[in-house]
Amino acid sequence: MAVEYLSEDRPLGTAGALSLLDAPDEPVLVINGDILTRTDFRAMLHFHQDYKAAMTVGIKQYSVKVPFGVVQVRGAEIAGLEEKPVAQFFVVAGIYLLSPEVWKFLPRGEHCDMPDLIRRLVGEGQKVVSFPINEYWLDVGCPDDYQQAQSDVADGRV
Repeated sequence: MAVEYLSEDRPLGTAGALSLLDAPDEPVLVINGDILTRTDFRAMLHFHQDYKAAMTVGIKQYSVKVPFGVVQVRGAEIAGLEEKPVAQFFVVAGIYLLSPEVWKFLPRGEHCDMPDLIRRLVGEGQKVVSFPINEYWLDVGCPDDYQQAQSDVADGRV
């Protein structure tokens, strides 16, 4: 397995730098640099191949607890109330598998973020699938999460 480093003359975004690489012969795993995970990448690759996907996007379930009662209103009238609800979302986990055909959708040397690439692929009728990540996953992009990562590593969770 080879590791290649790219230098950008100007920031090209989370997907744009990939356009500086020649199109590969096999799927390429792309991971944001602030992700700490125990994701089973072999399982993700098999999933990607089974679905014959152009792109597989790792997703993680994320919960947001509202610390207050949420009121539903109709005009001035209260129609309902839910006390401290928890909303569930699937979020992009910063882990992607890209098949070689994706390279023809990357604007060469131009700024392009992964959400832009995903929208472009979907708009062009390419198969983009989601791969649920159930293993340990943490985005360490902020100080509190970085501290959590330090603790998780010390405790052997990662």
